[in-house]
Amino acid sequence: MKKLTIYDIATLAGVSKSTVSRFLNGGYVSEKNREKIEKIVEEHNFKRSDSAVSLRTKANQTIGIIVPRIDSYASSNVVKGVLNLINRLDYNAEIITSDLDFDKELSAYQKLKERNVKGIIAIATNMSDDYEQVLTSLGVPVVIFGQECEQVSCVFHDVTQQSQSFVMRYFLQTMKTNQ
Repeated sequence: MKKLTIYDIATLAGVSKSTVSRFLNGGYVSEKNREKIEKIVEEHNFKRSDSAVSLRTKANQTIGIIVPRIDSYASSNVVKGVLNLINRLDYNAEIITSDLDFDKELSAYQKLKERNVKGIIAIATNMSDDYEQVLTSLGVPVVIFGQECEQVSCVFHDVTQQSQSFVMRYFLQTMKTNQ
């Protein structure tokens, strides 16, 4: 069965395409036309095309995910967690792997920006001031996992600080028990 378009709905309802568009976008439509359009939309289980909406509005419900390797434990857990959340929020995901190639990683950000994603979540391989400058110039919200950043949001473990804290607690505890 052919996928129903706005034009098809307009023809079946005996209204203009702009009336159907207003209906789908929550604008004013007379009660009579609203009932006709609703009936056709329900009968045909019509769903708006995310791609078509994205082309018109220059925005979509997609989150970009960039990982250095899809087969790593860390990458798969980050992706799994992100996918669980965005599915509940009725968003889509586009996952790009850089295959540990720095240039491919940087170009992935631009590719996702060109696709009008709502935001980008990435496991960065090598953070620098220049890298952060590229990210801030995107004009898209970015969250980096596994690297400390100054200019963009990040999620990381300060291994040095945590190690020092652990060692200090361990030695303090050992010193107390040896007294």
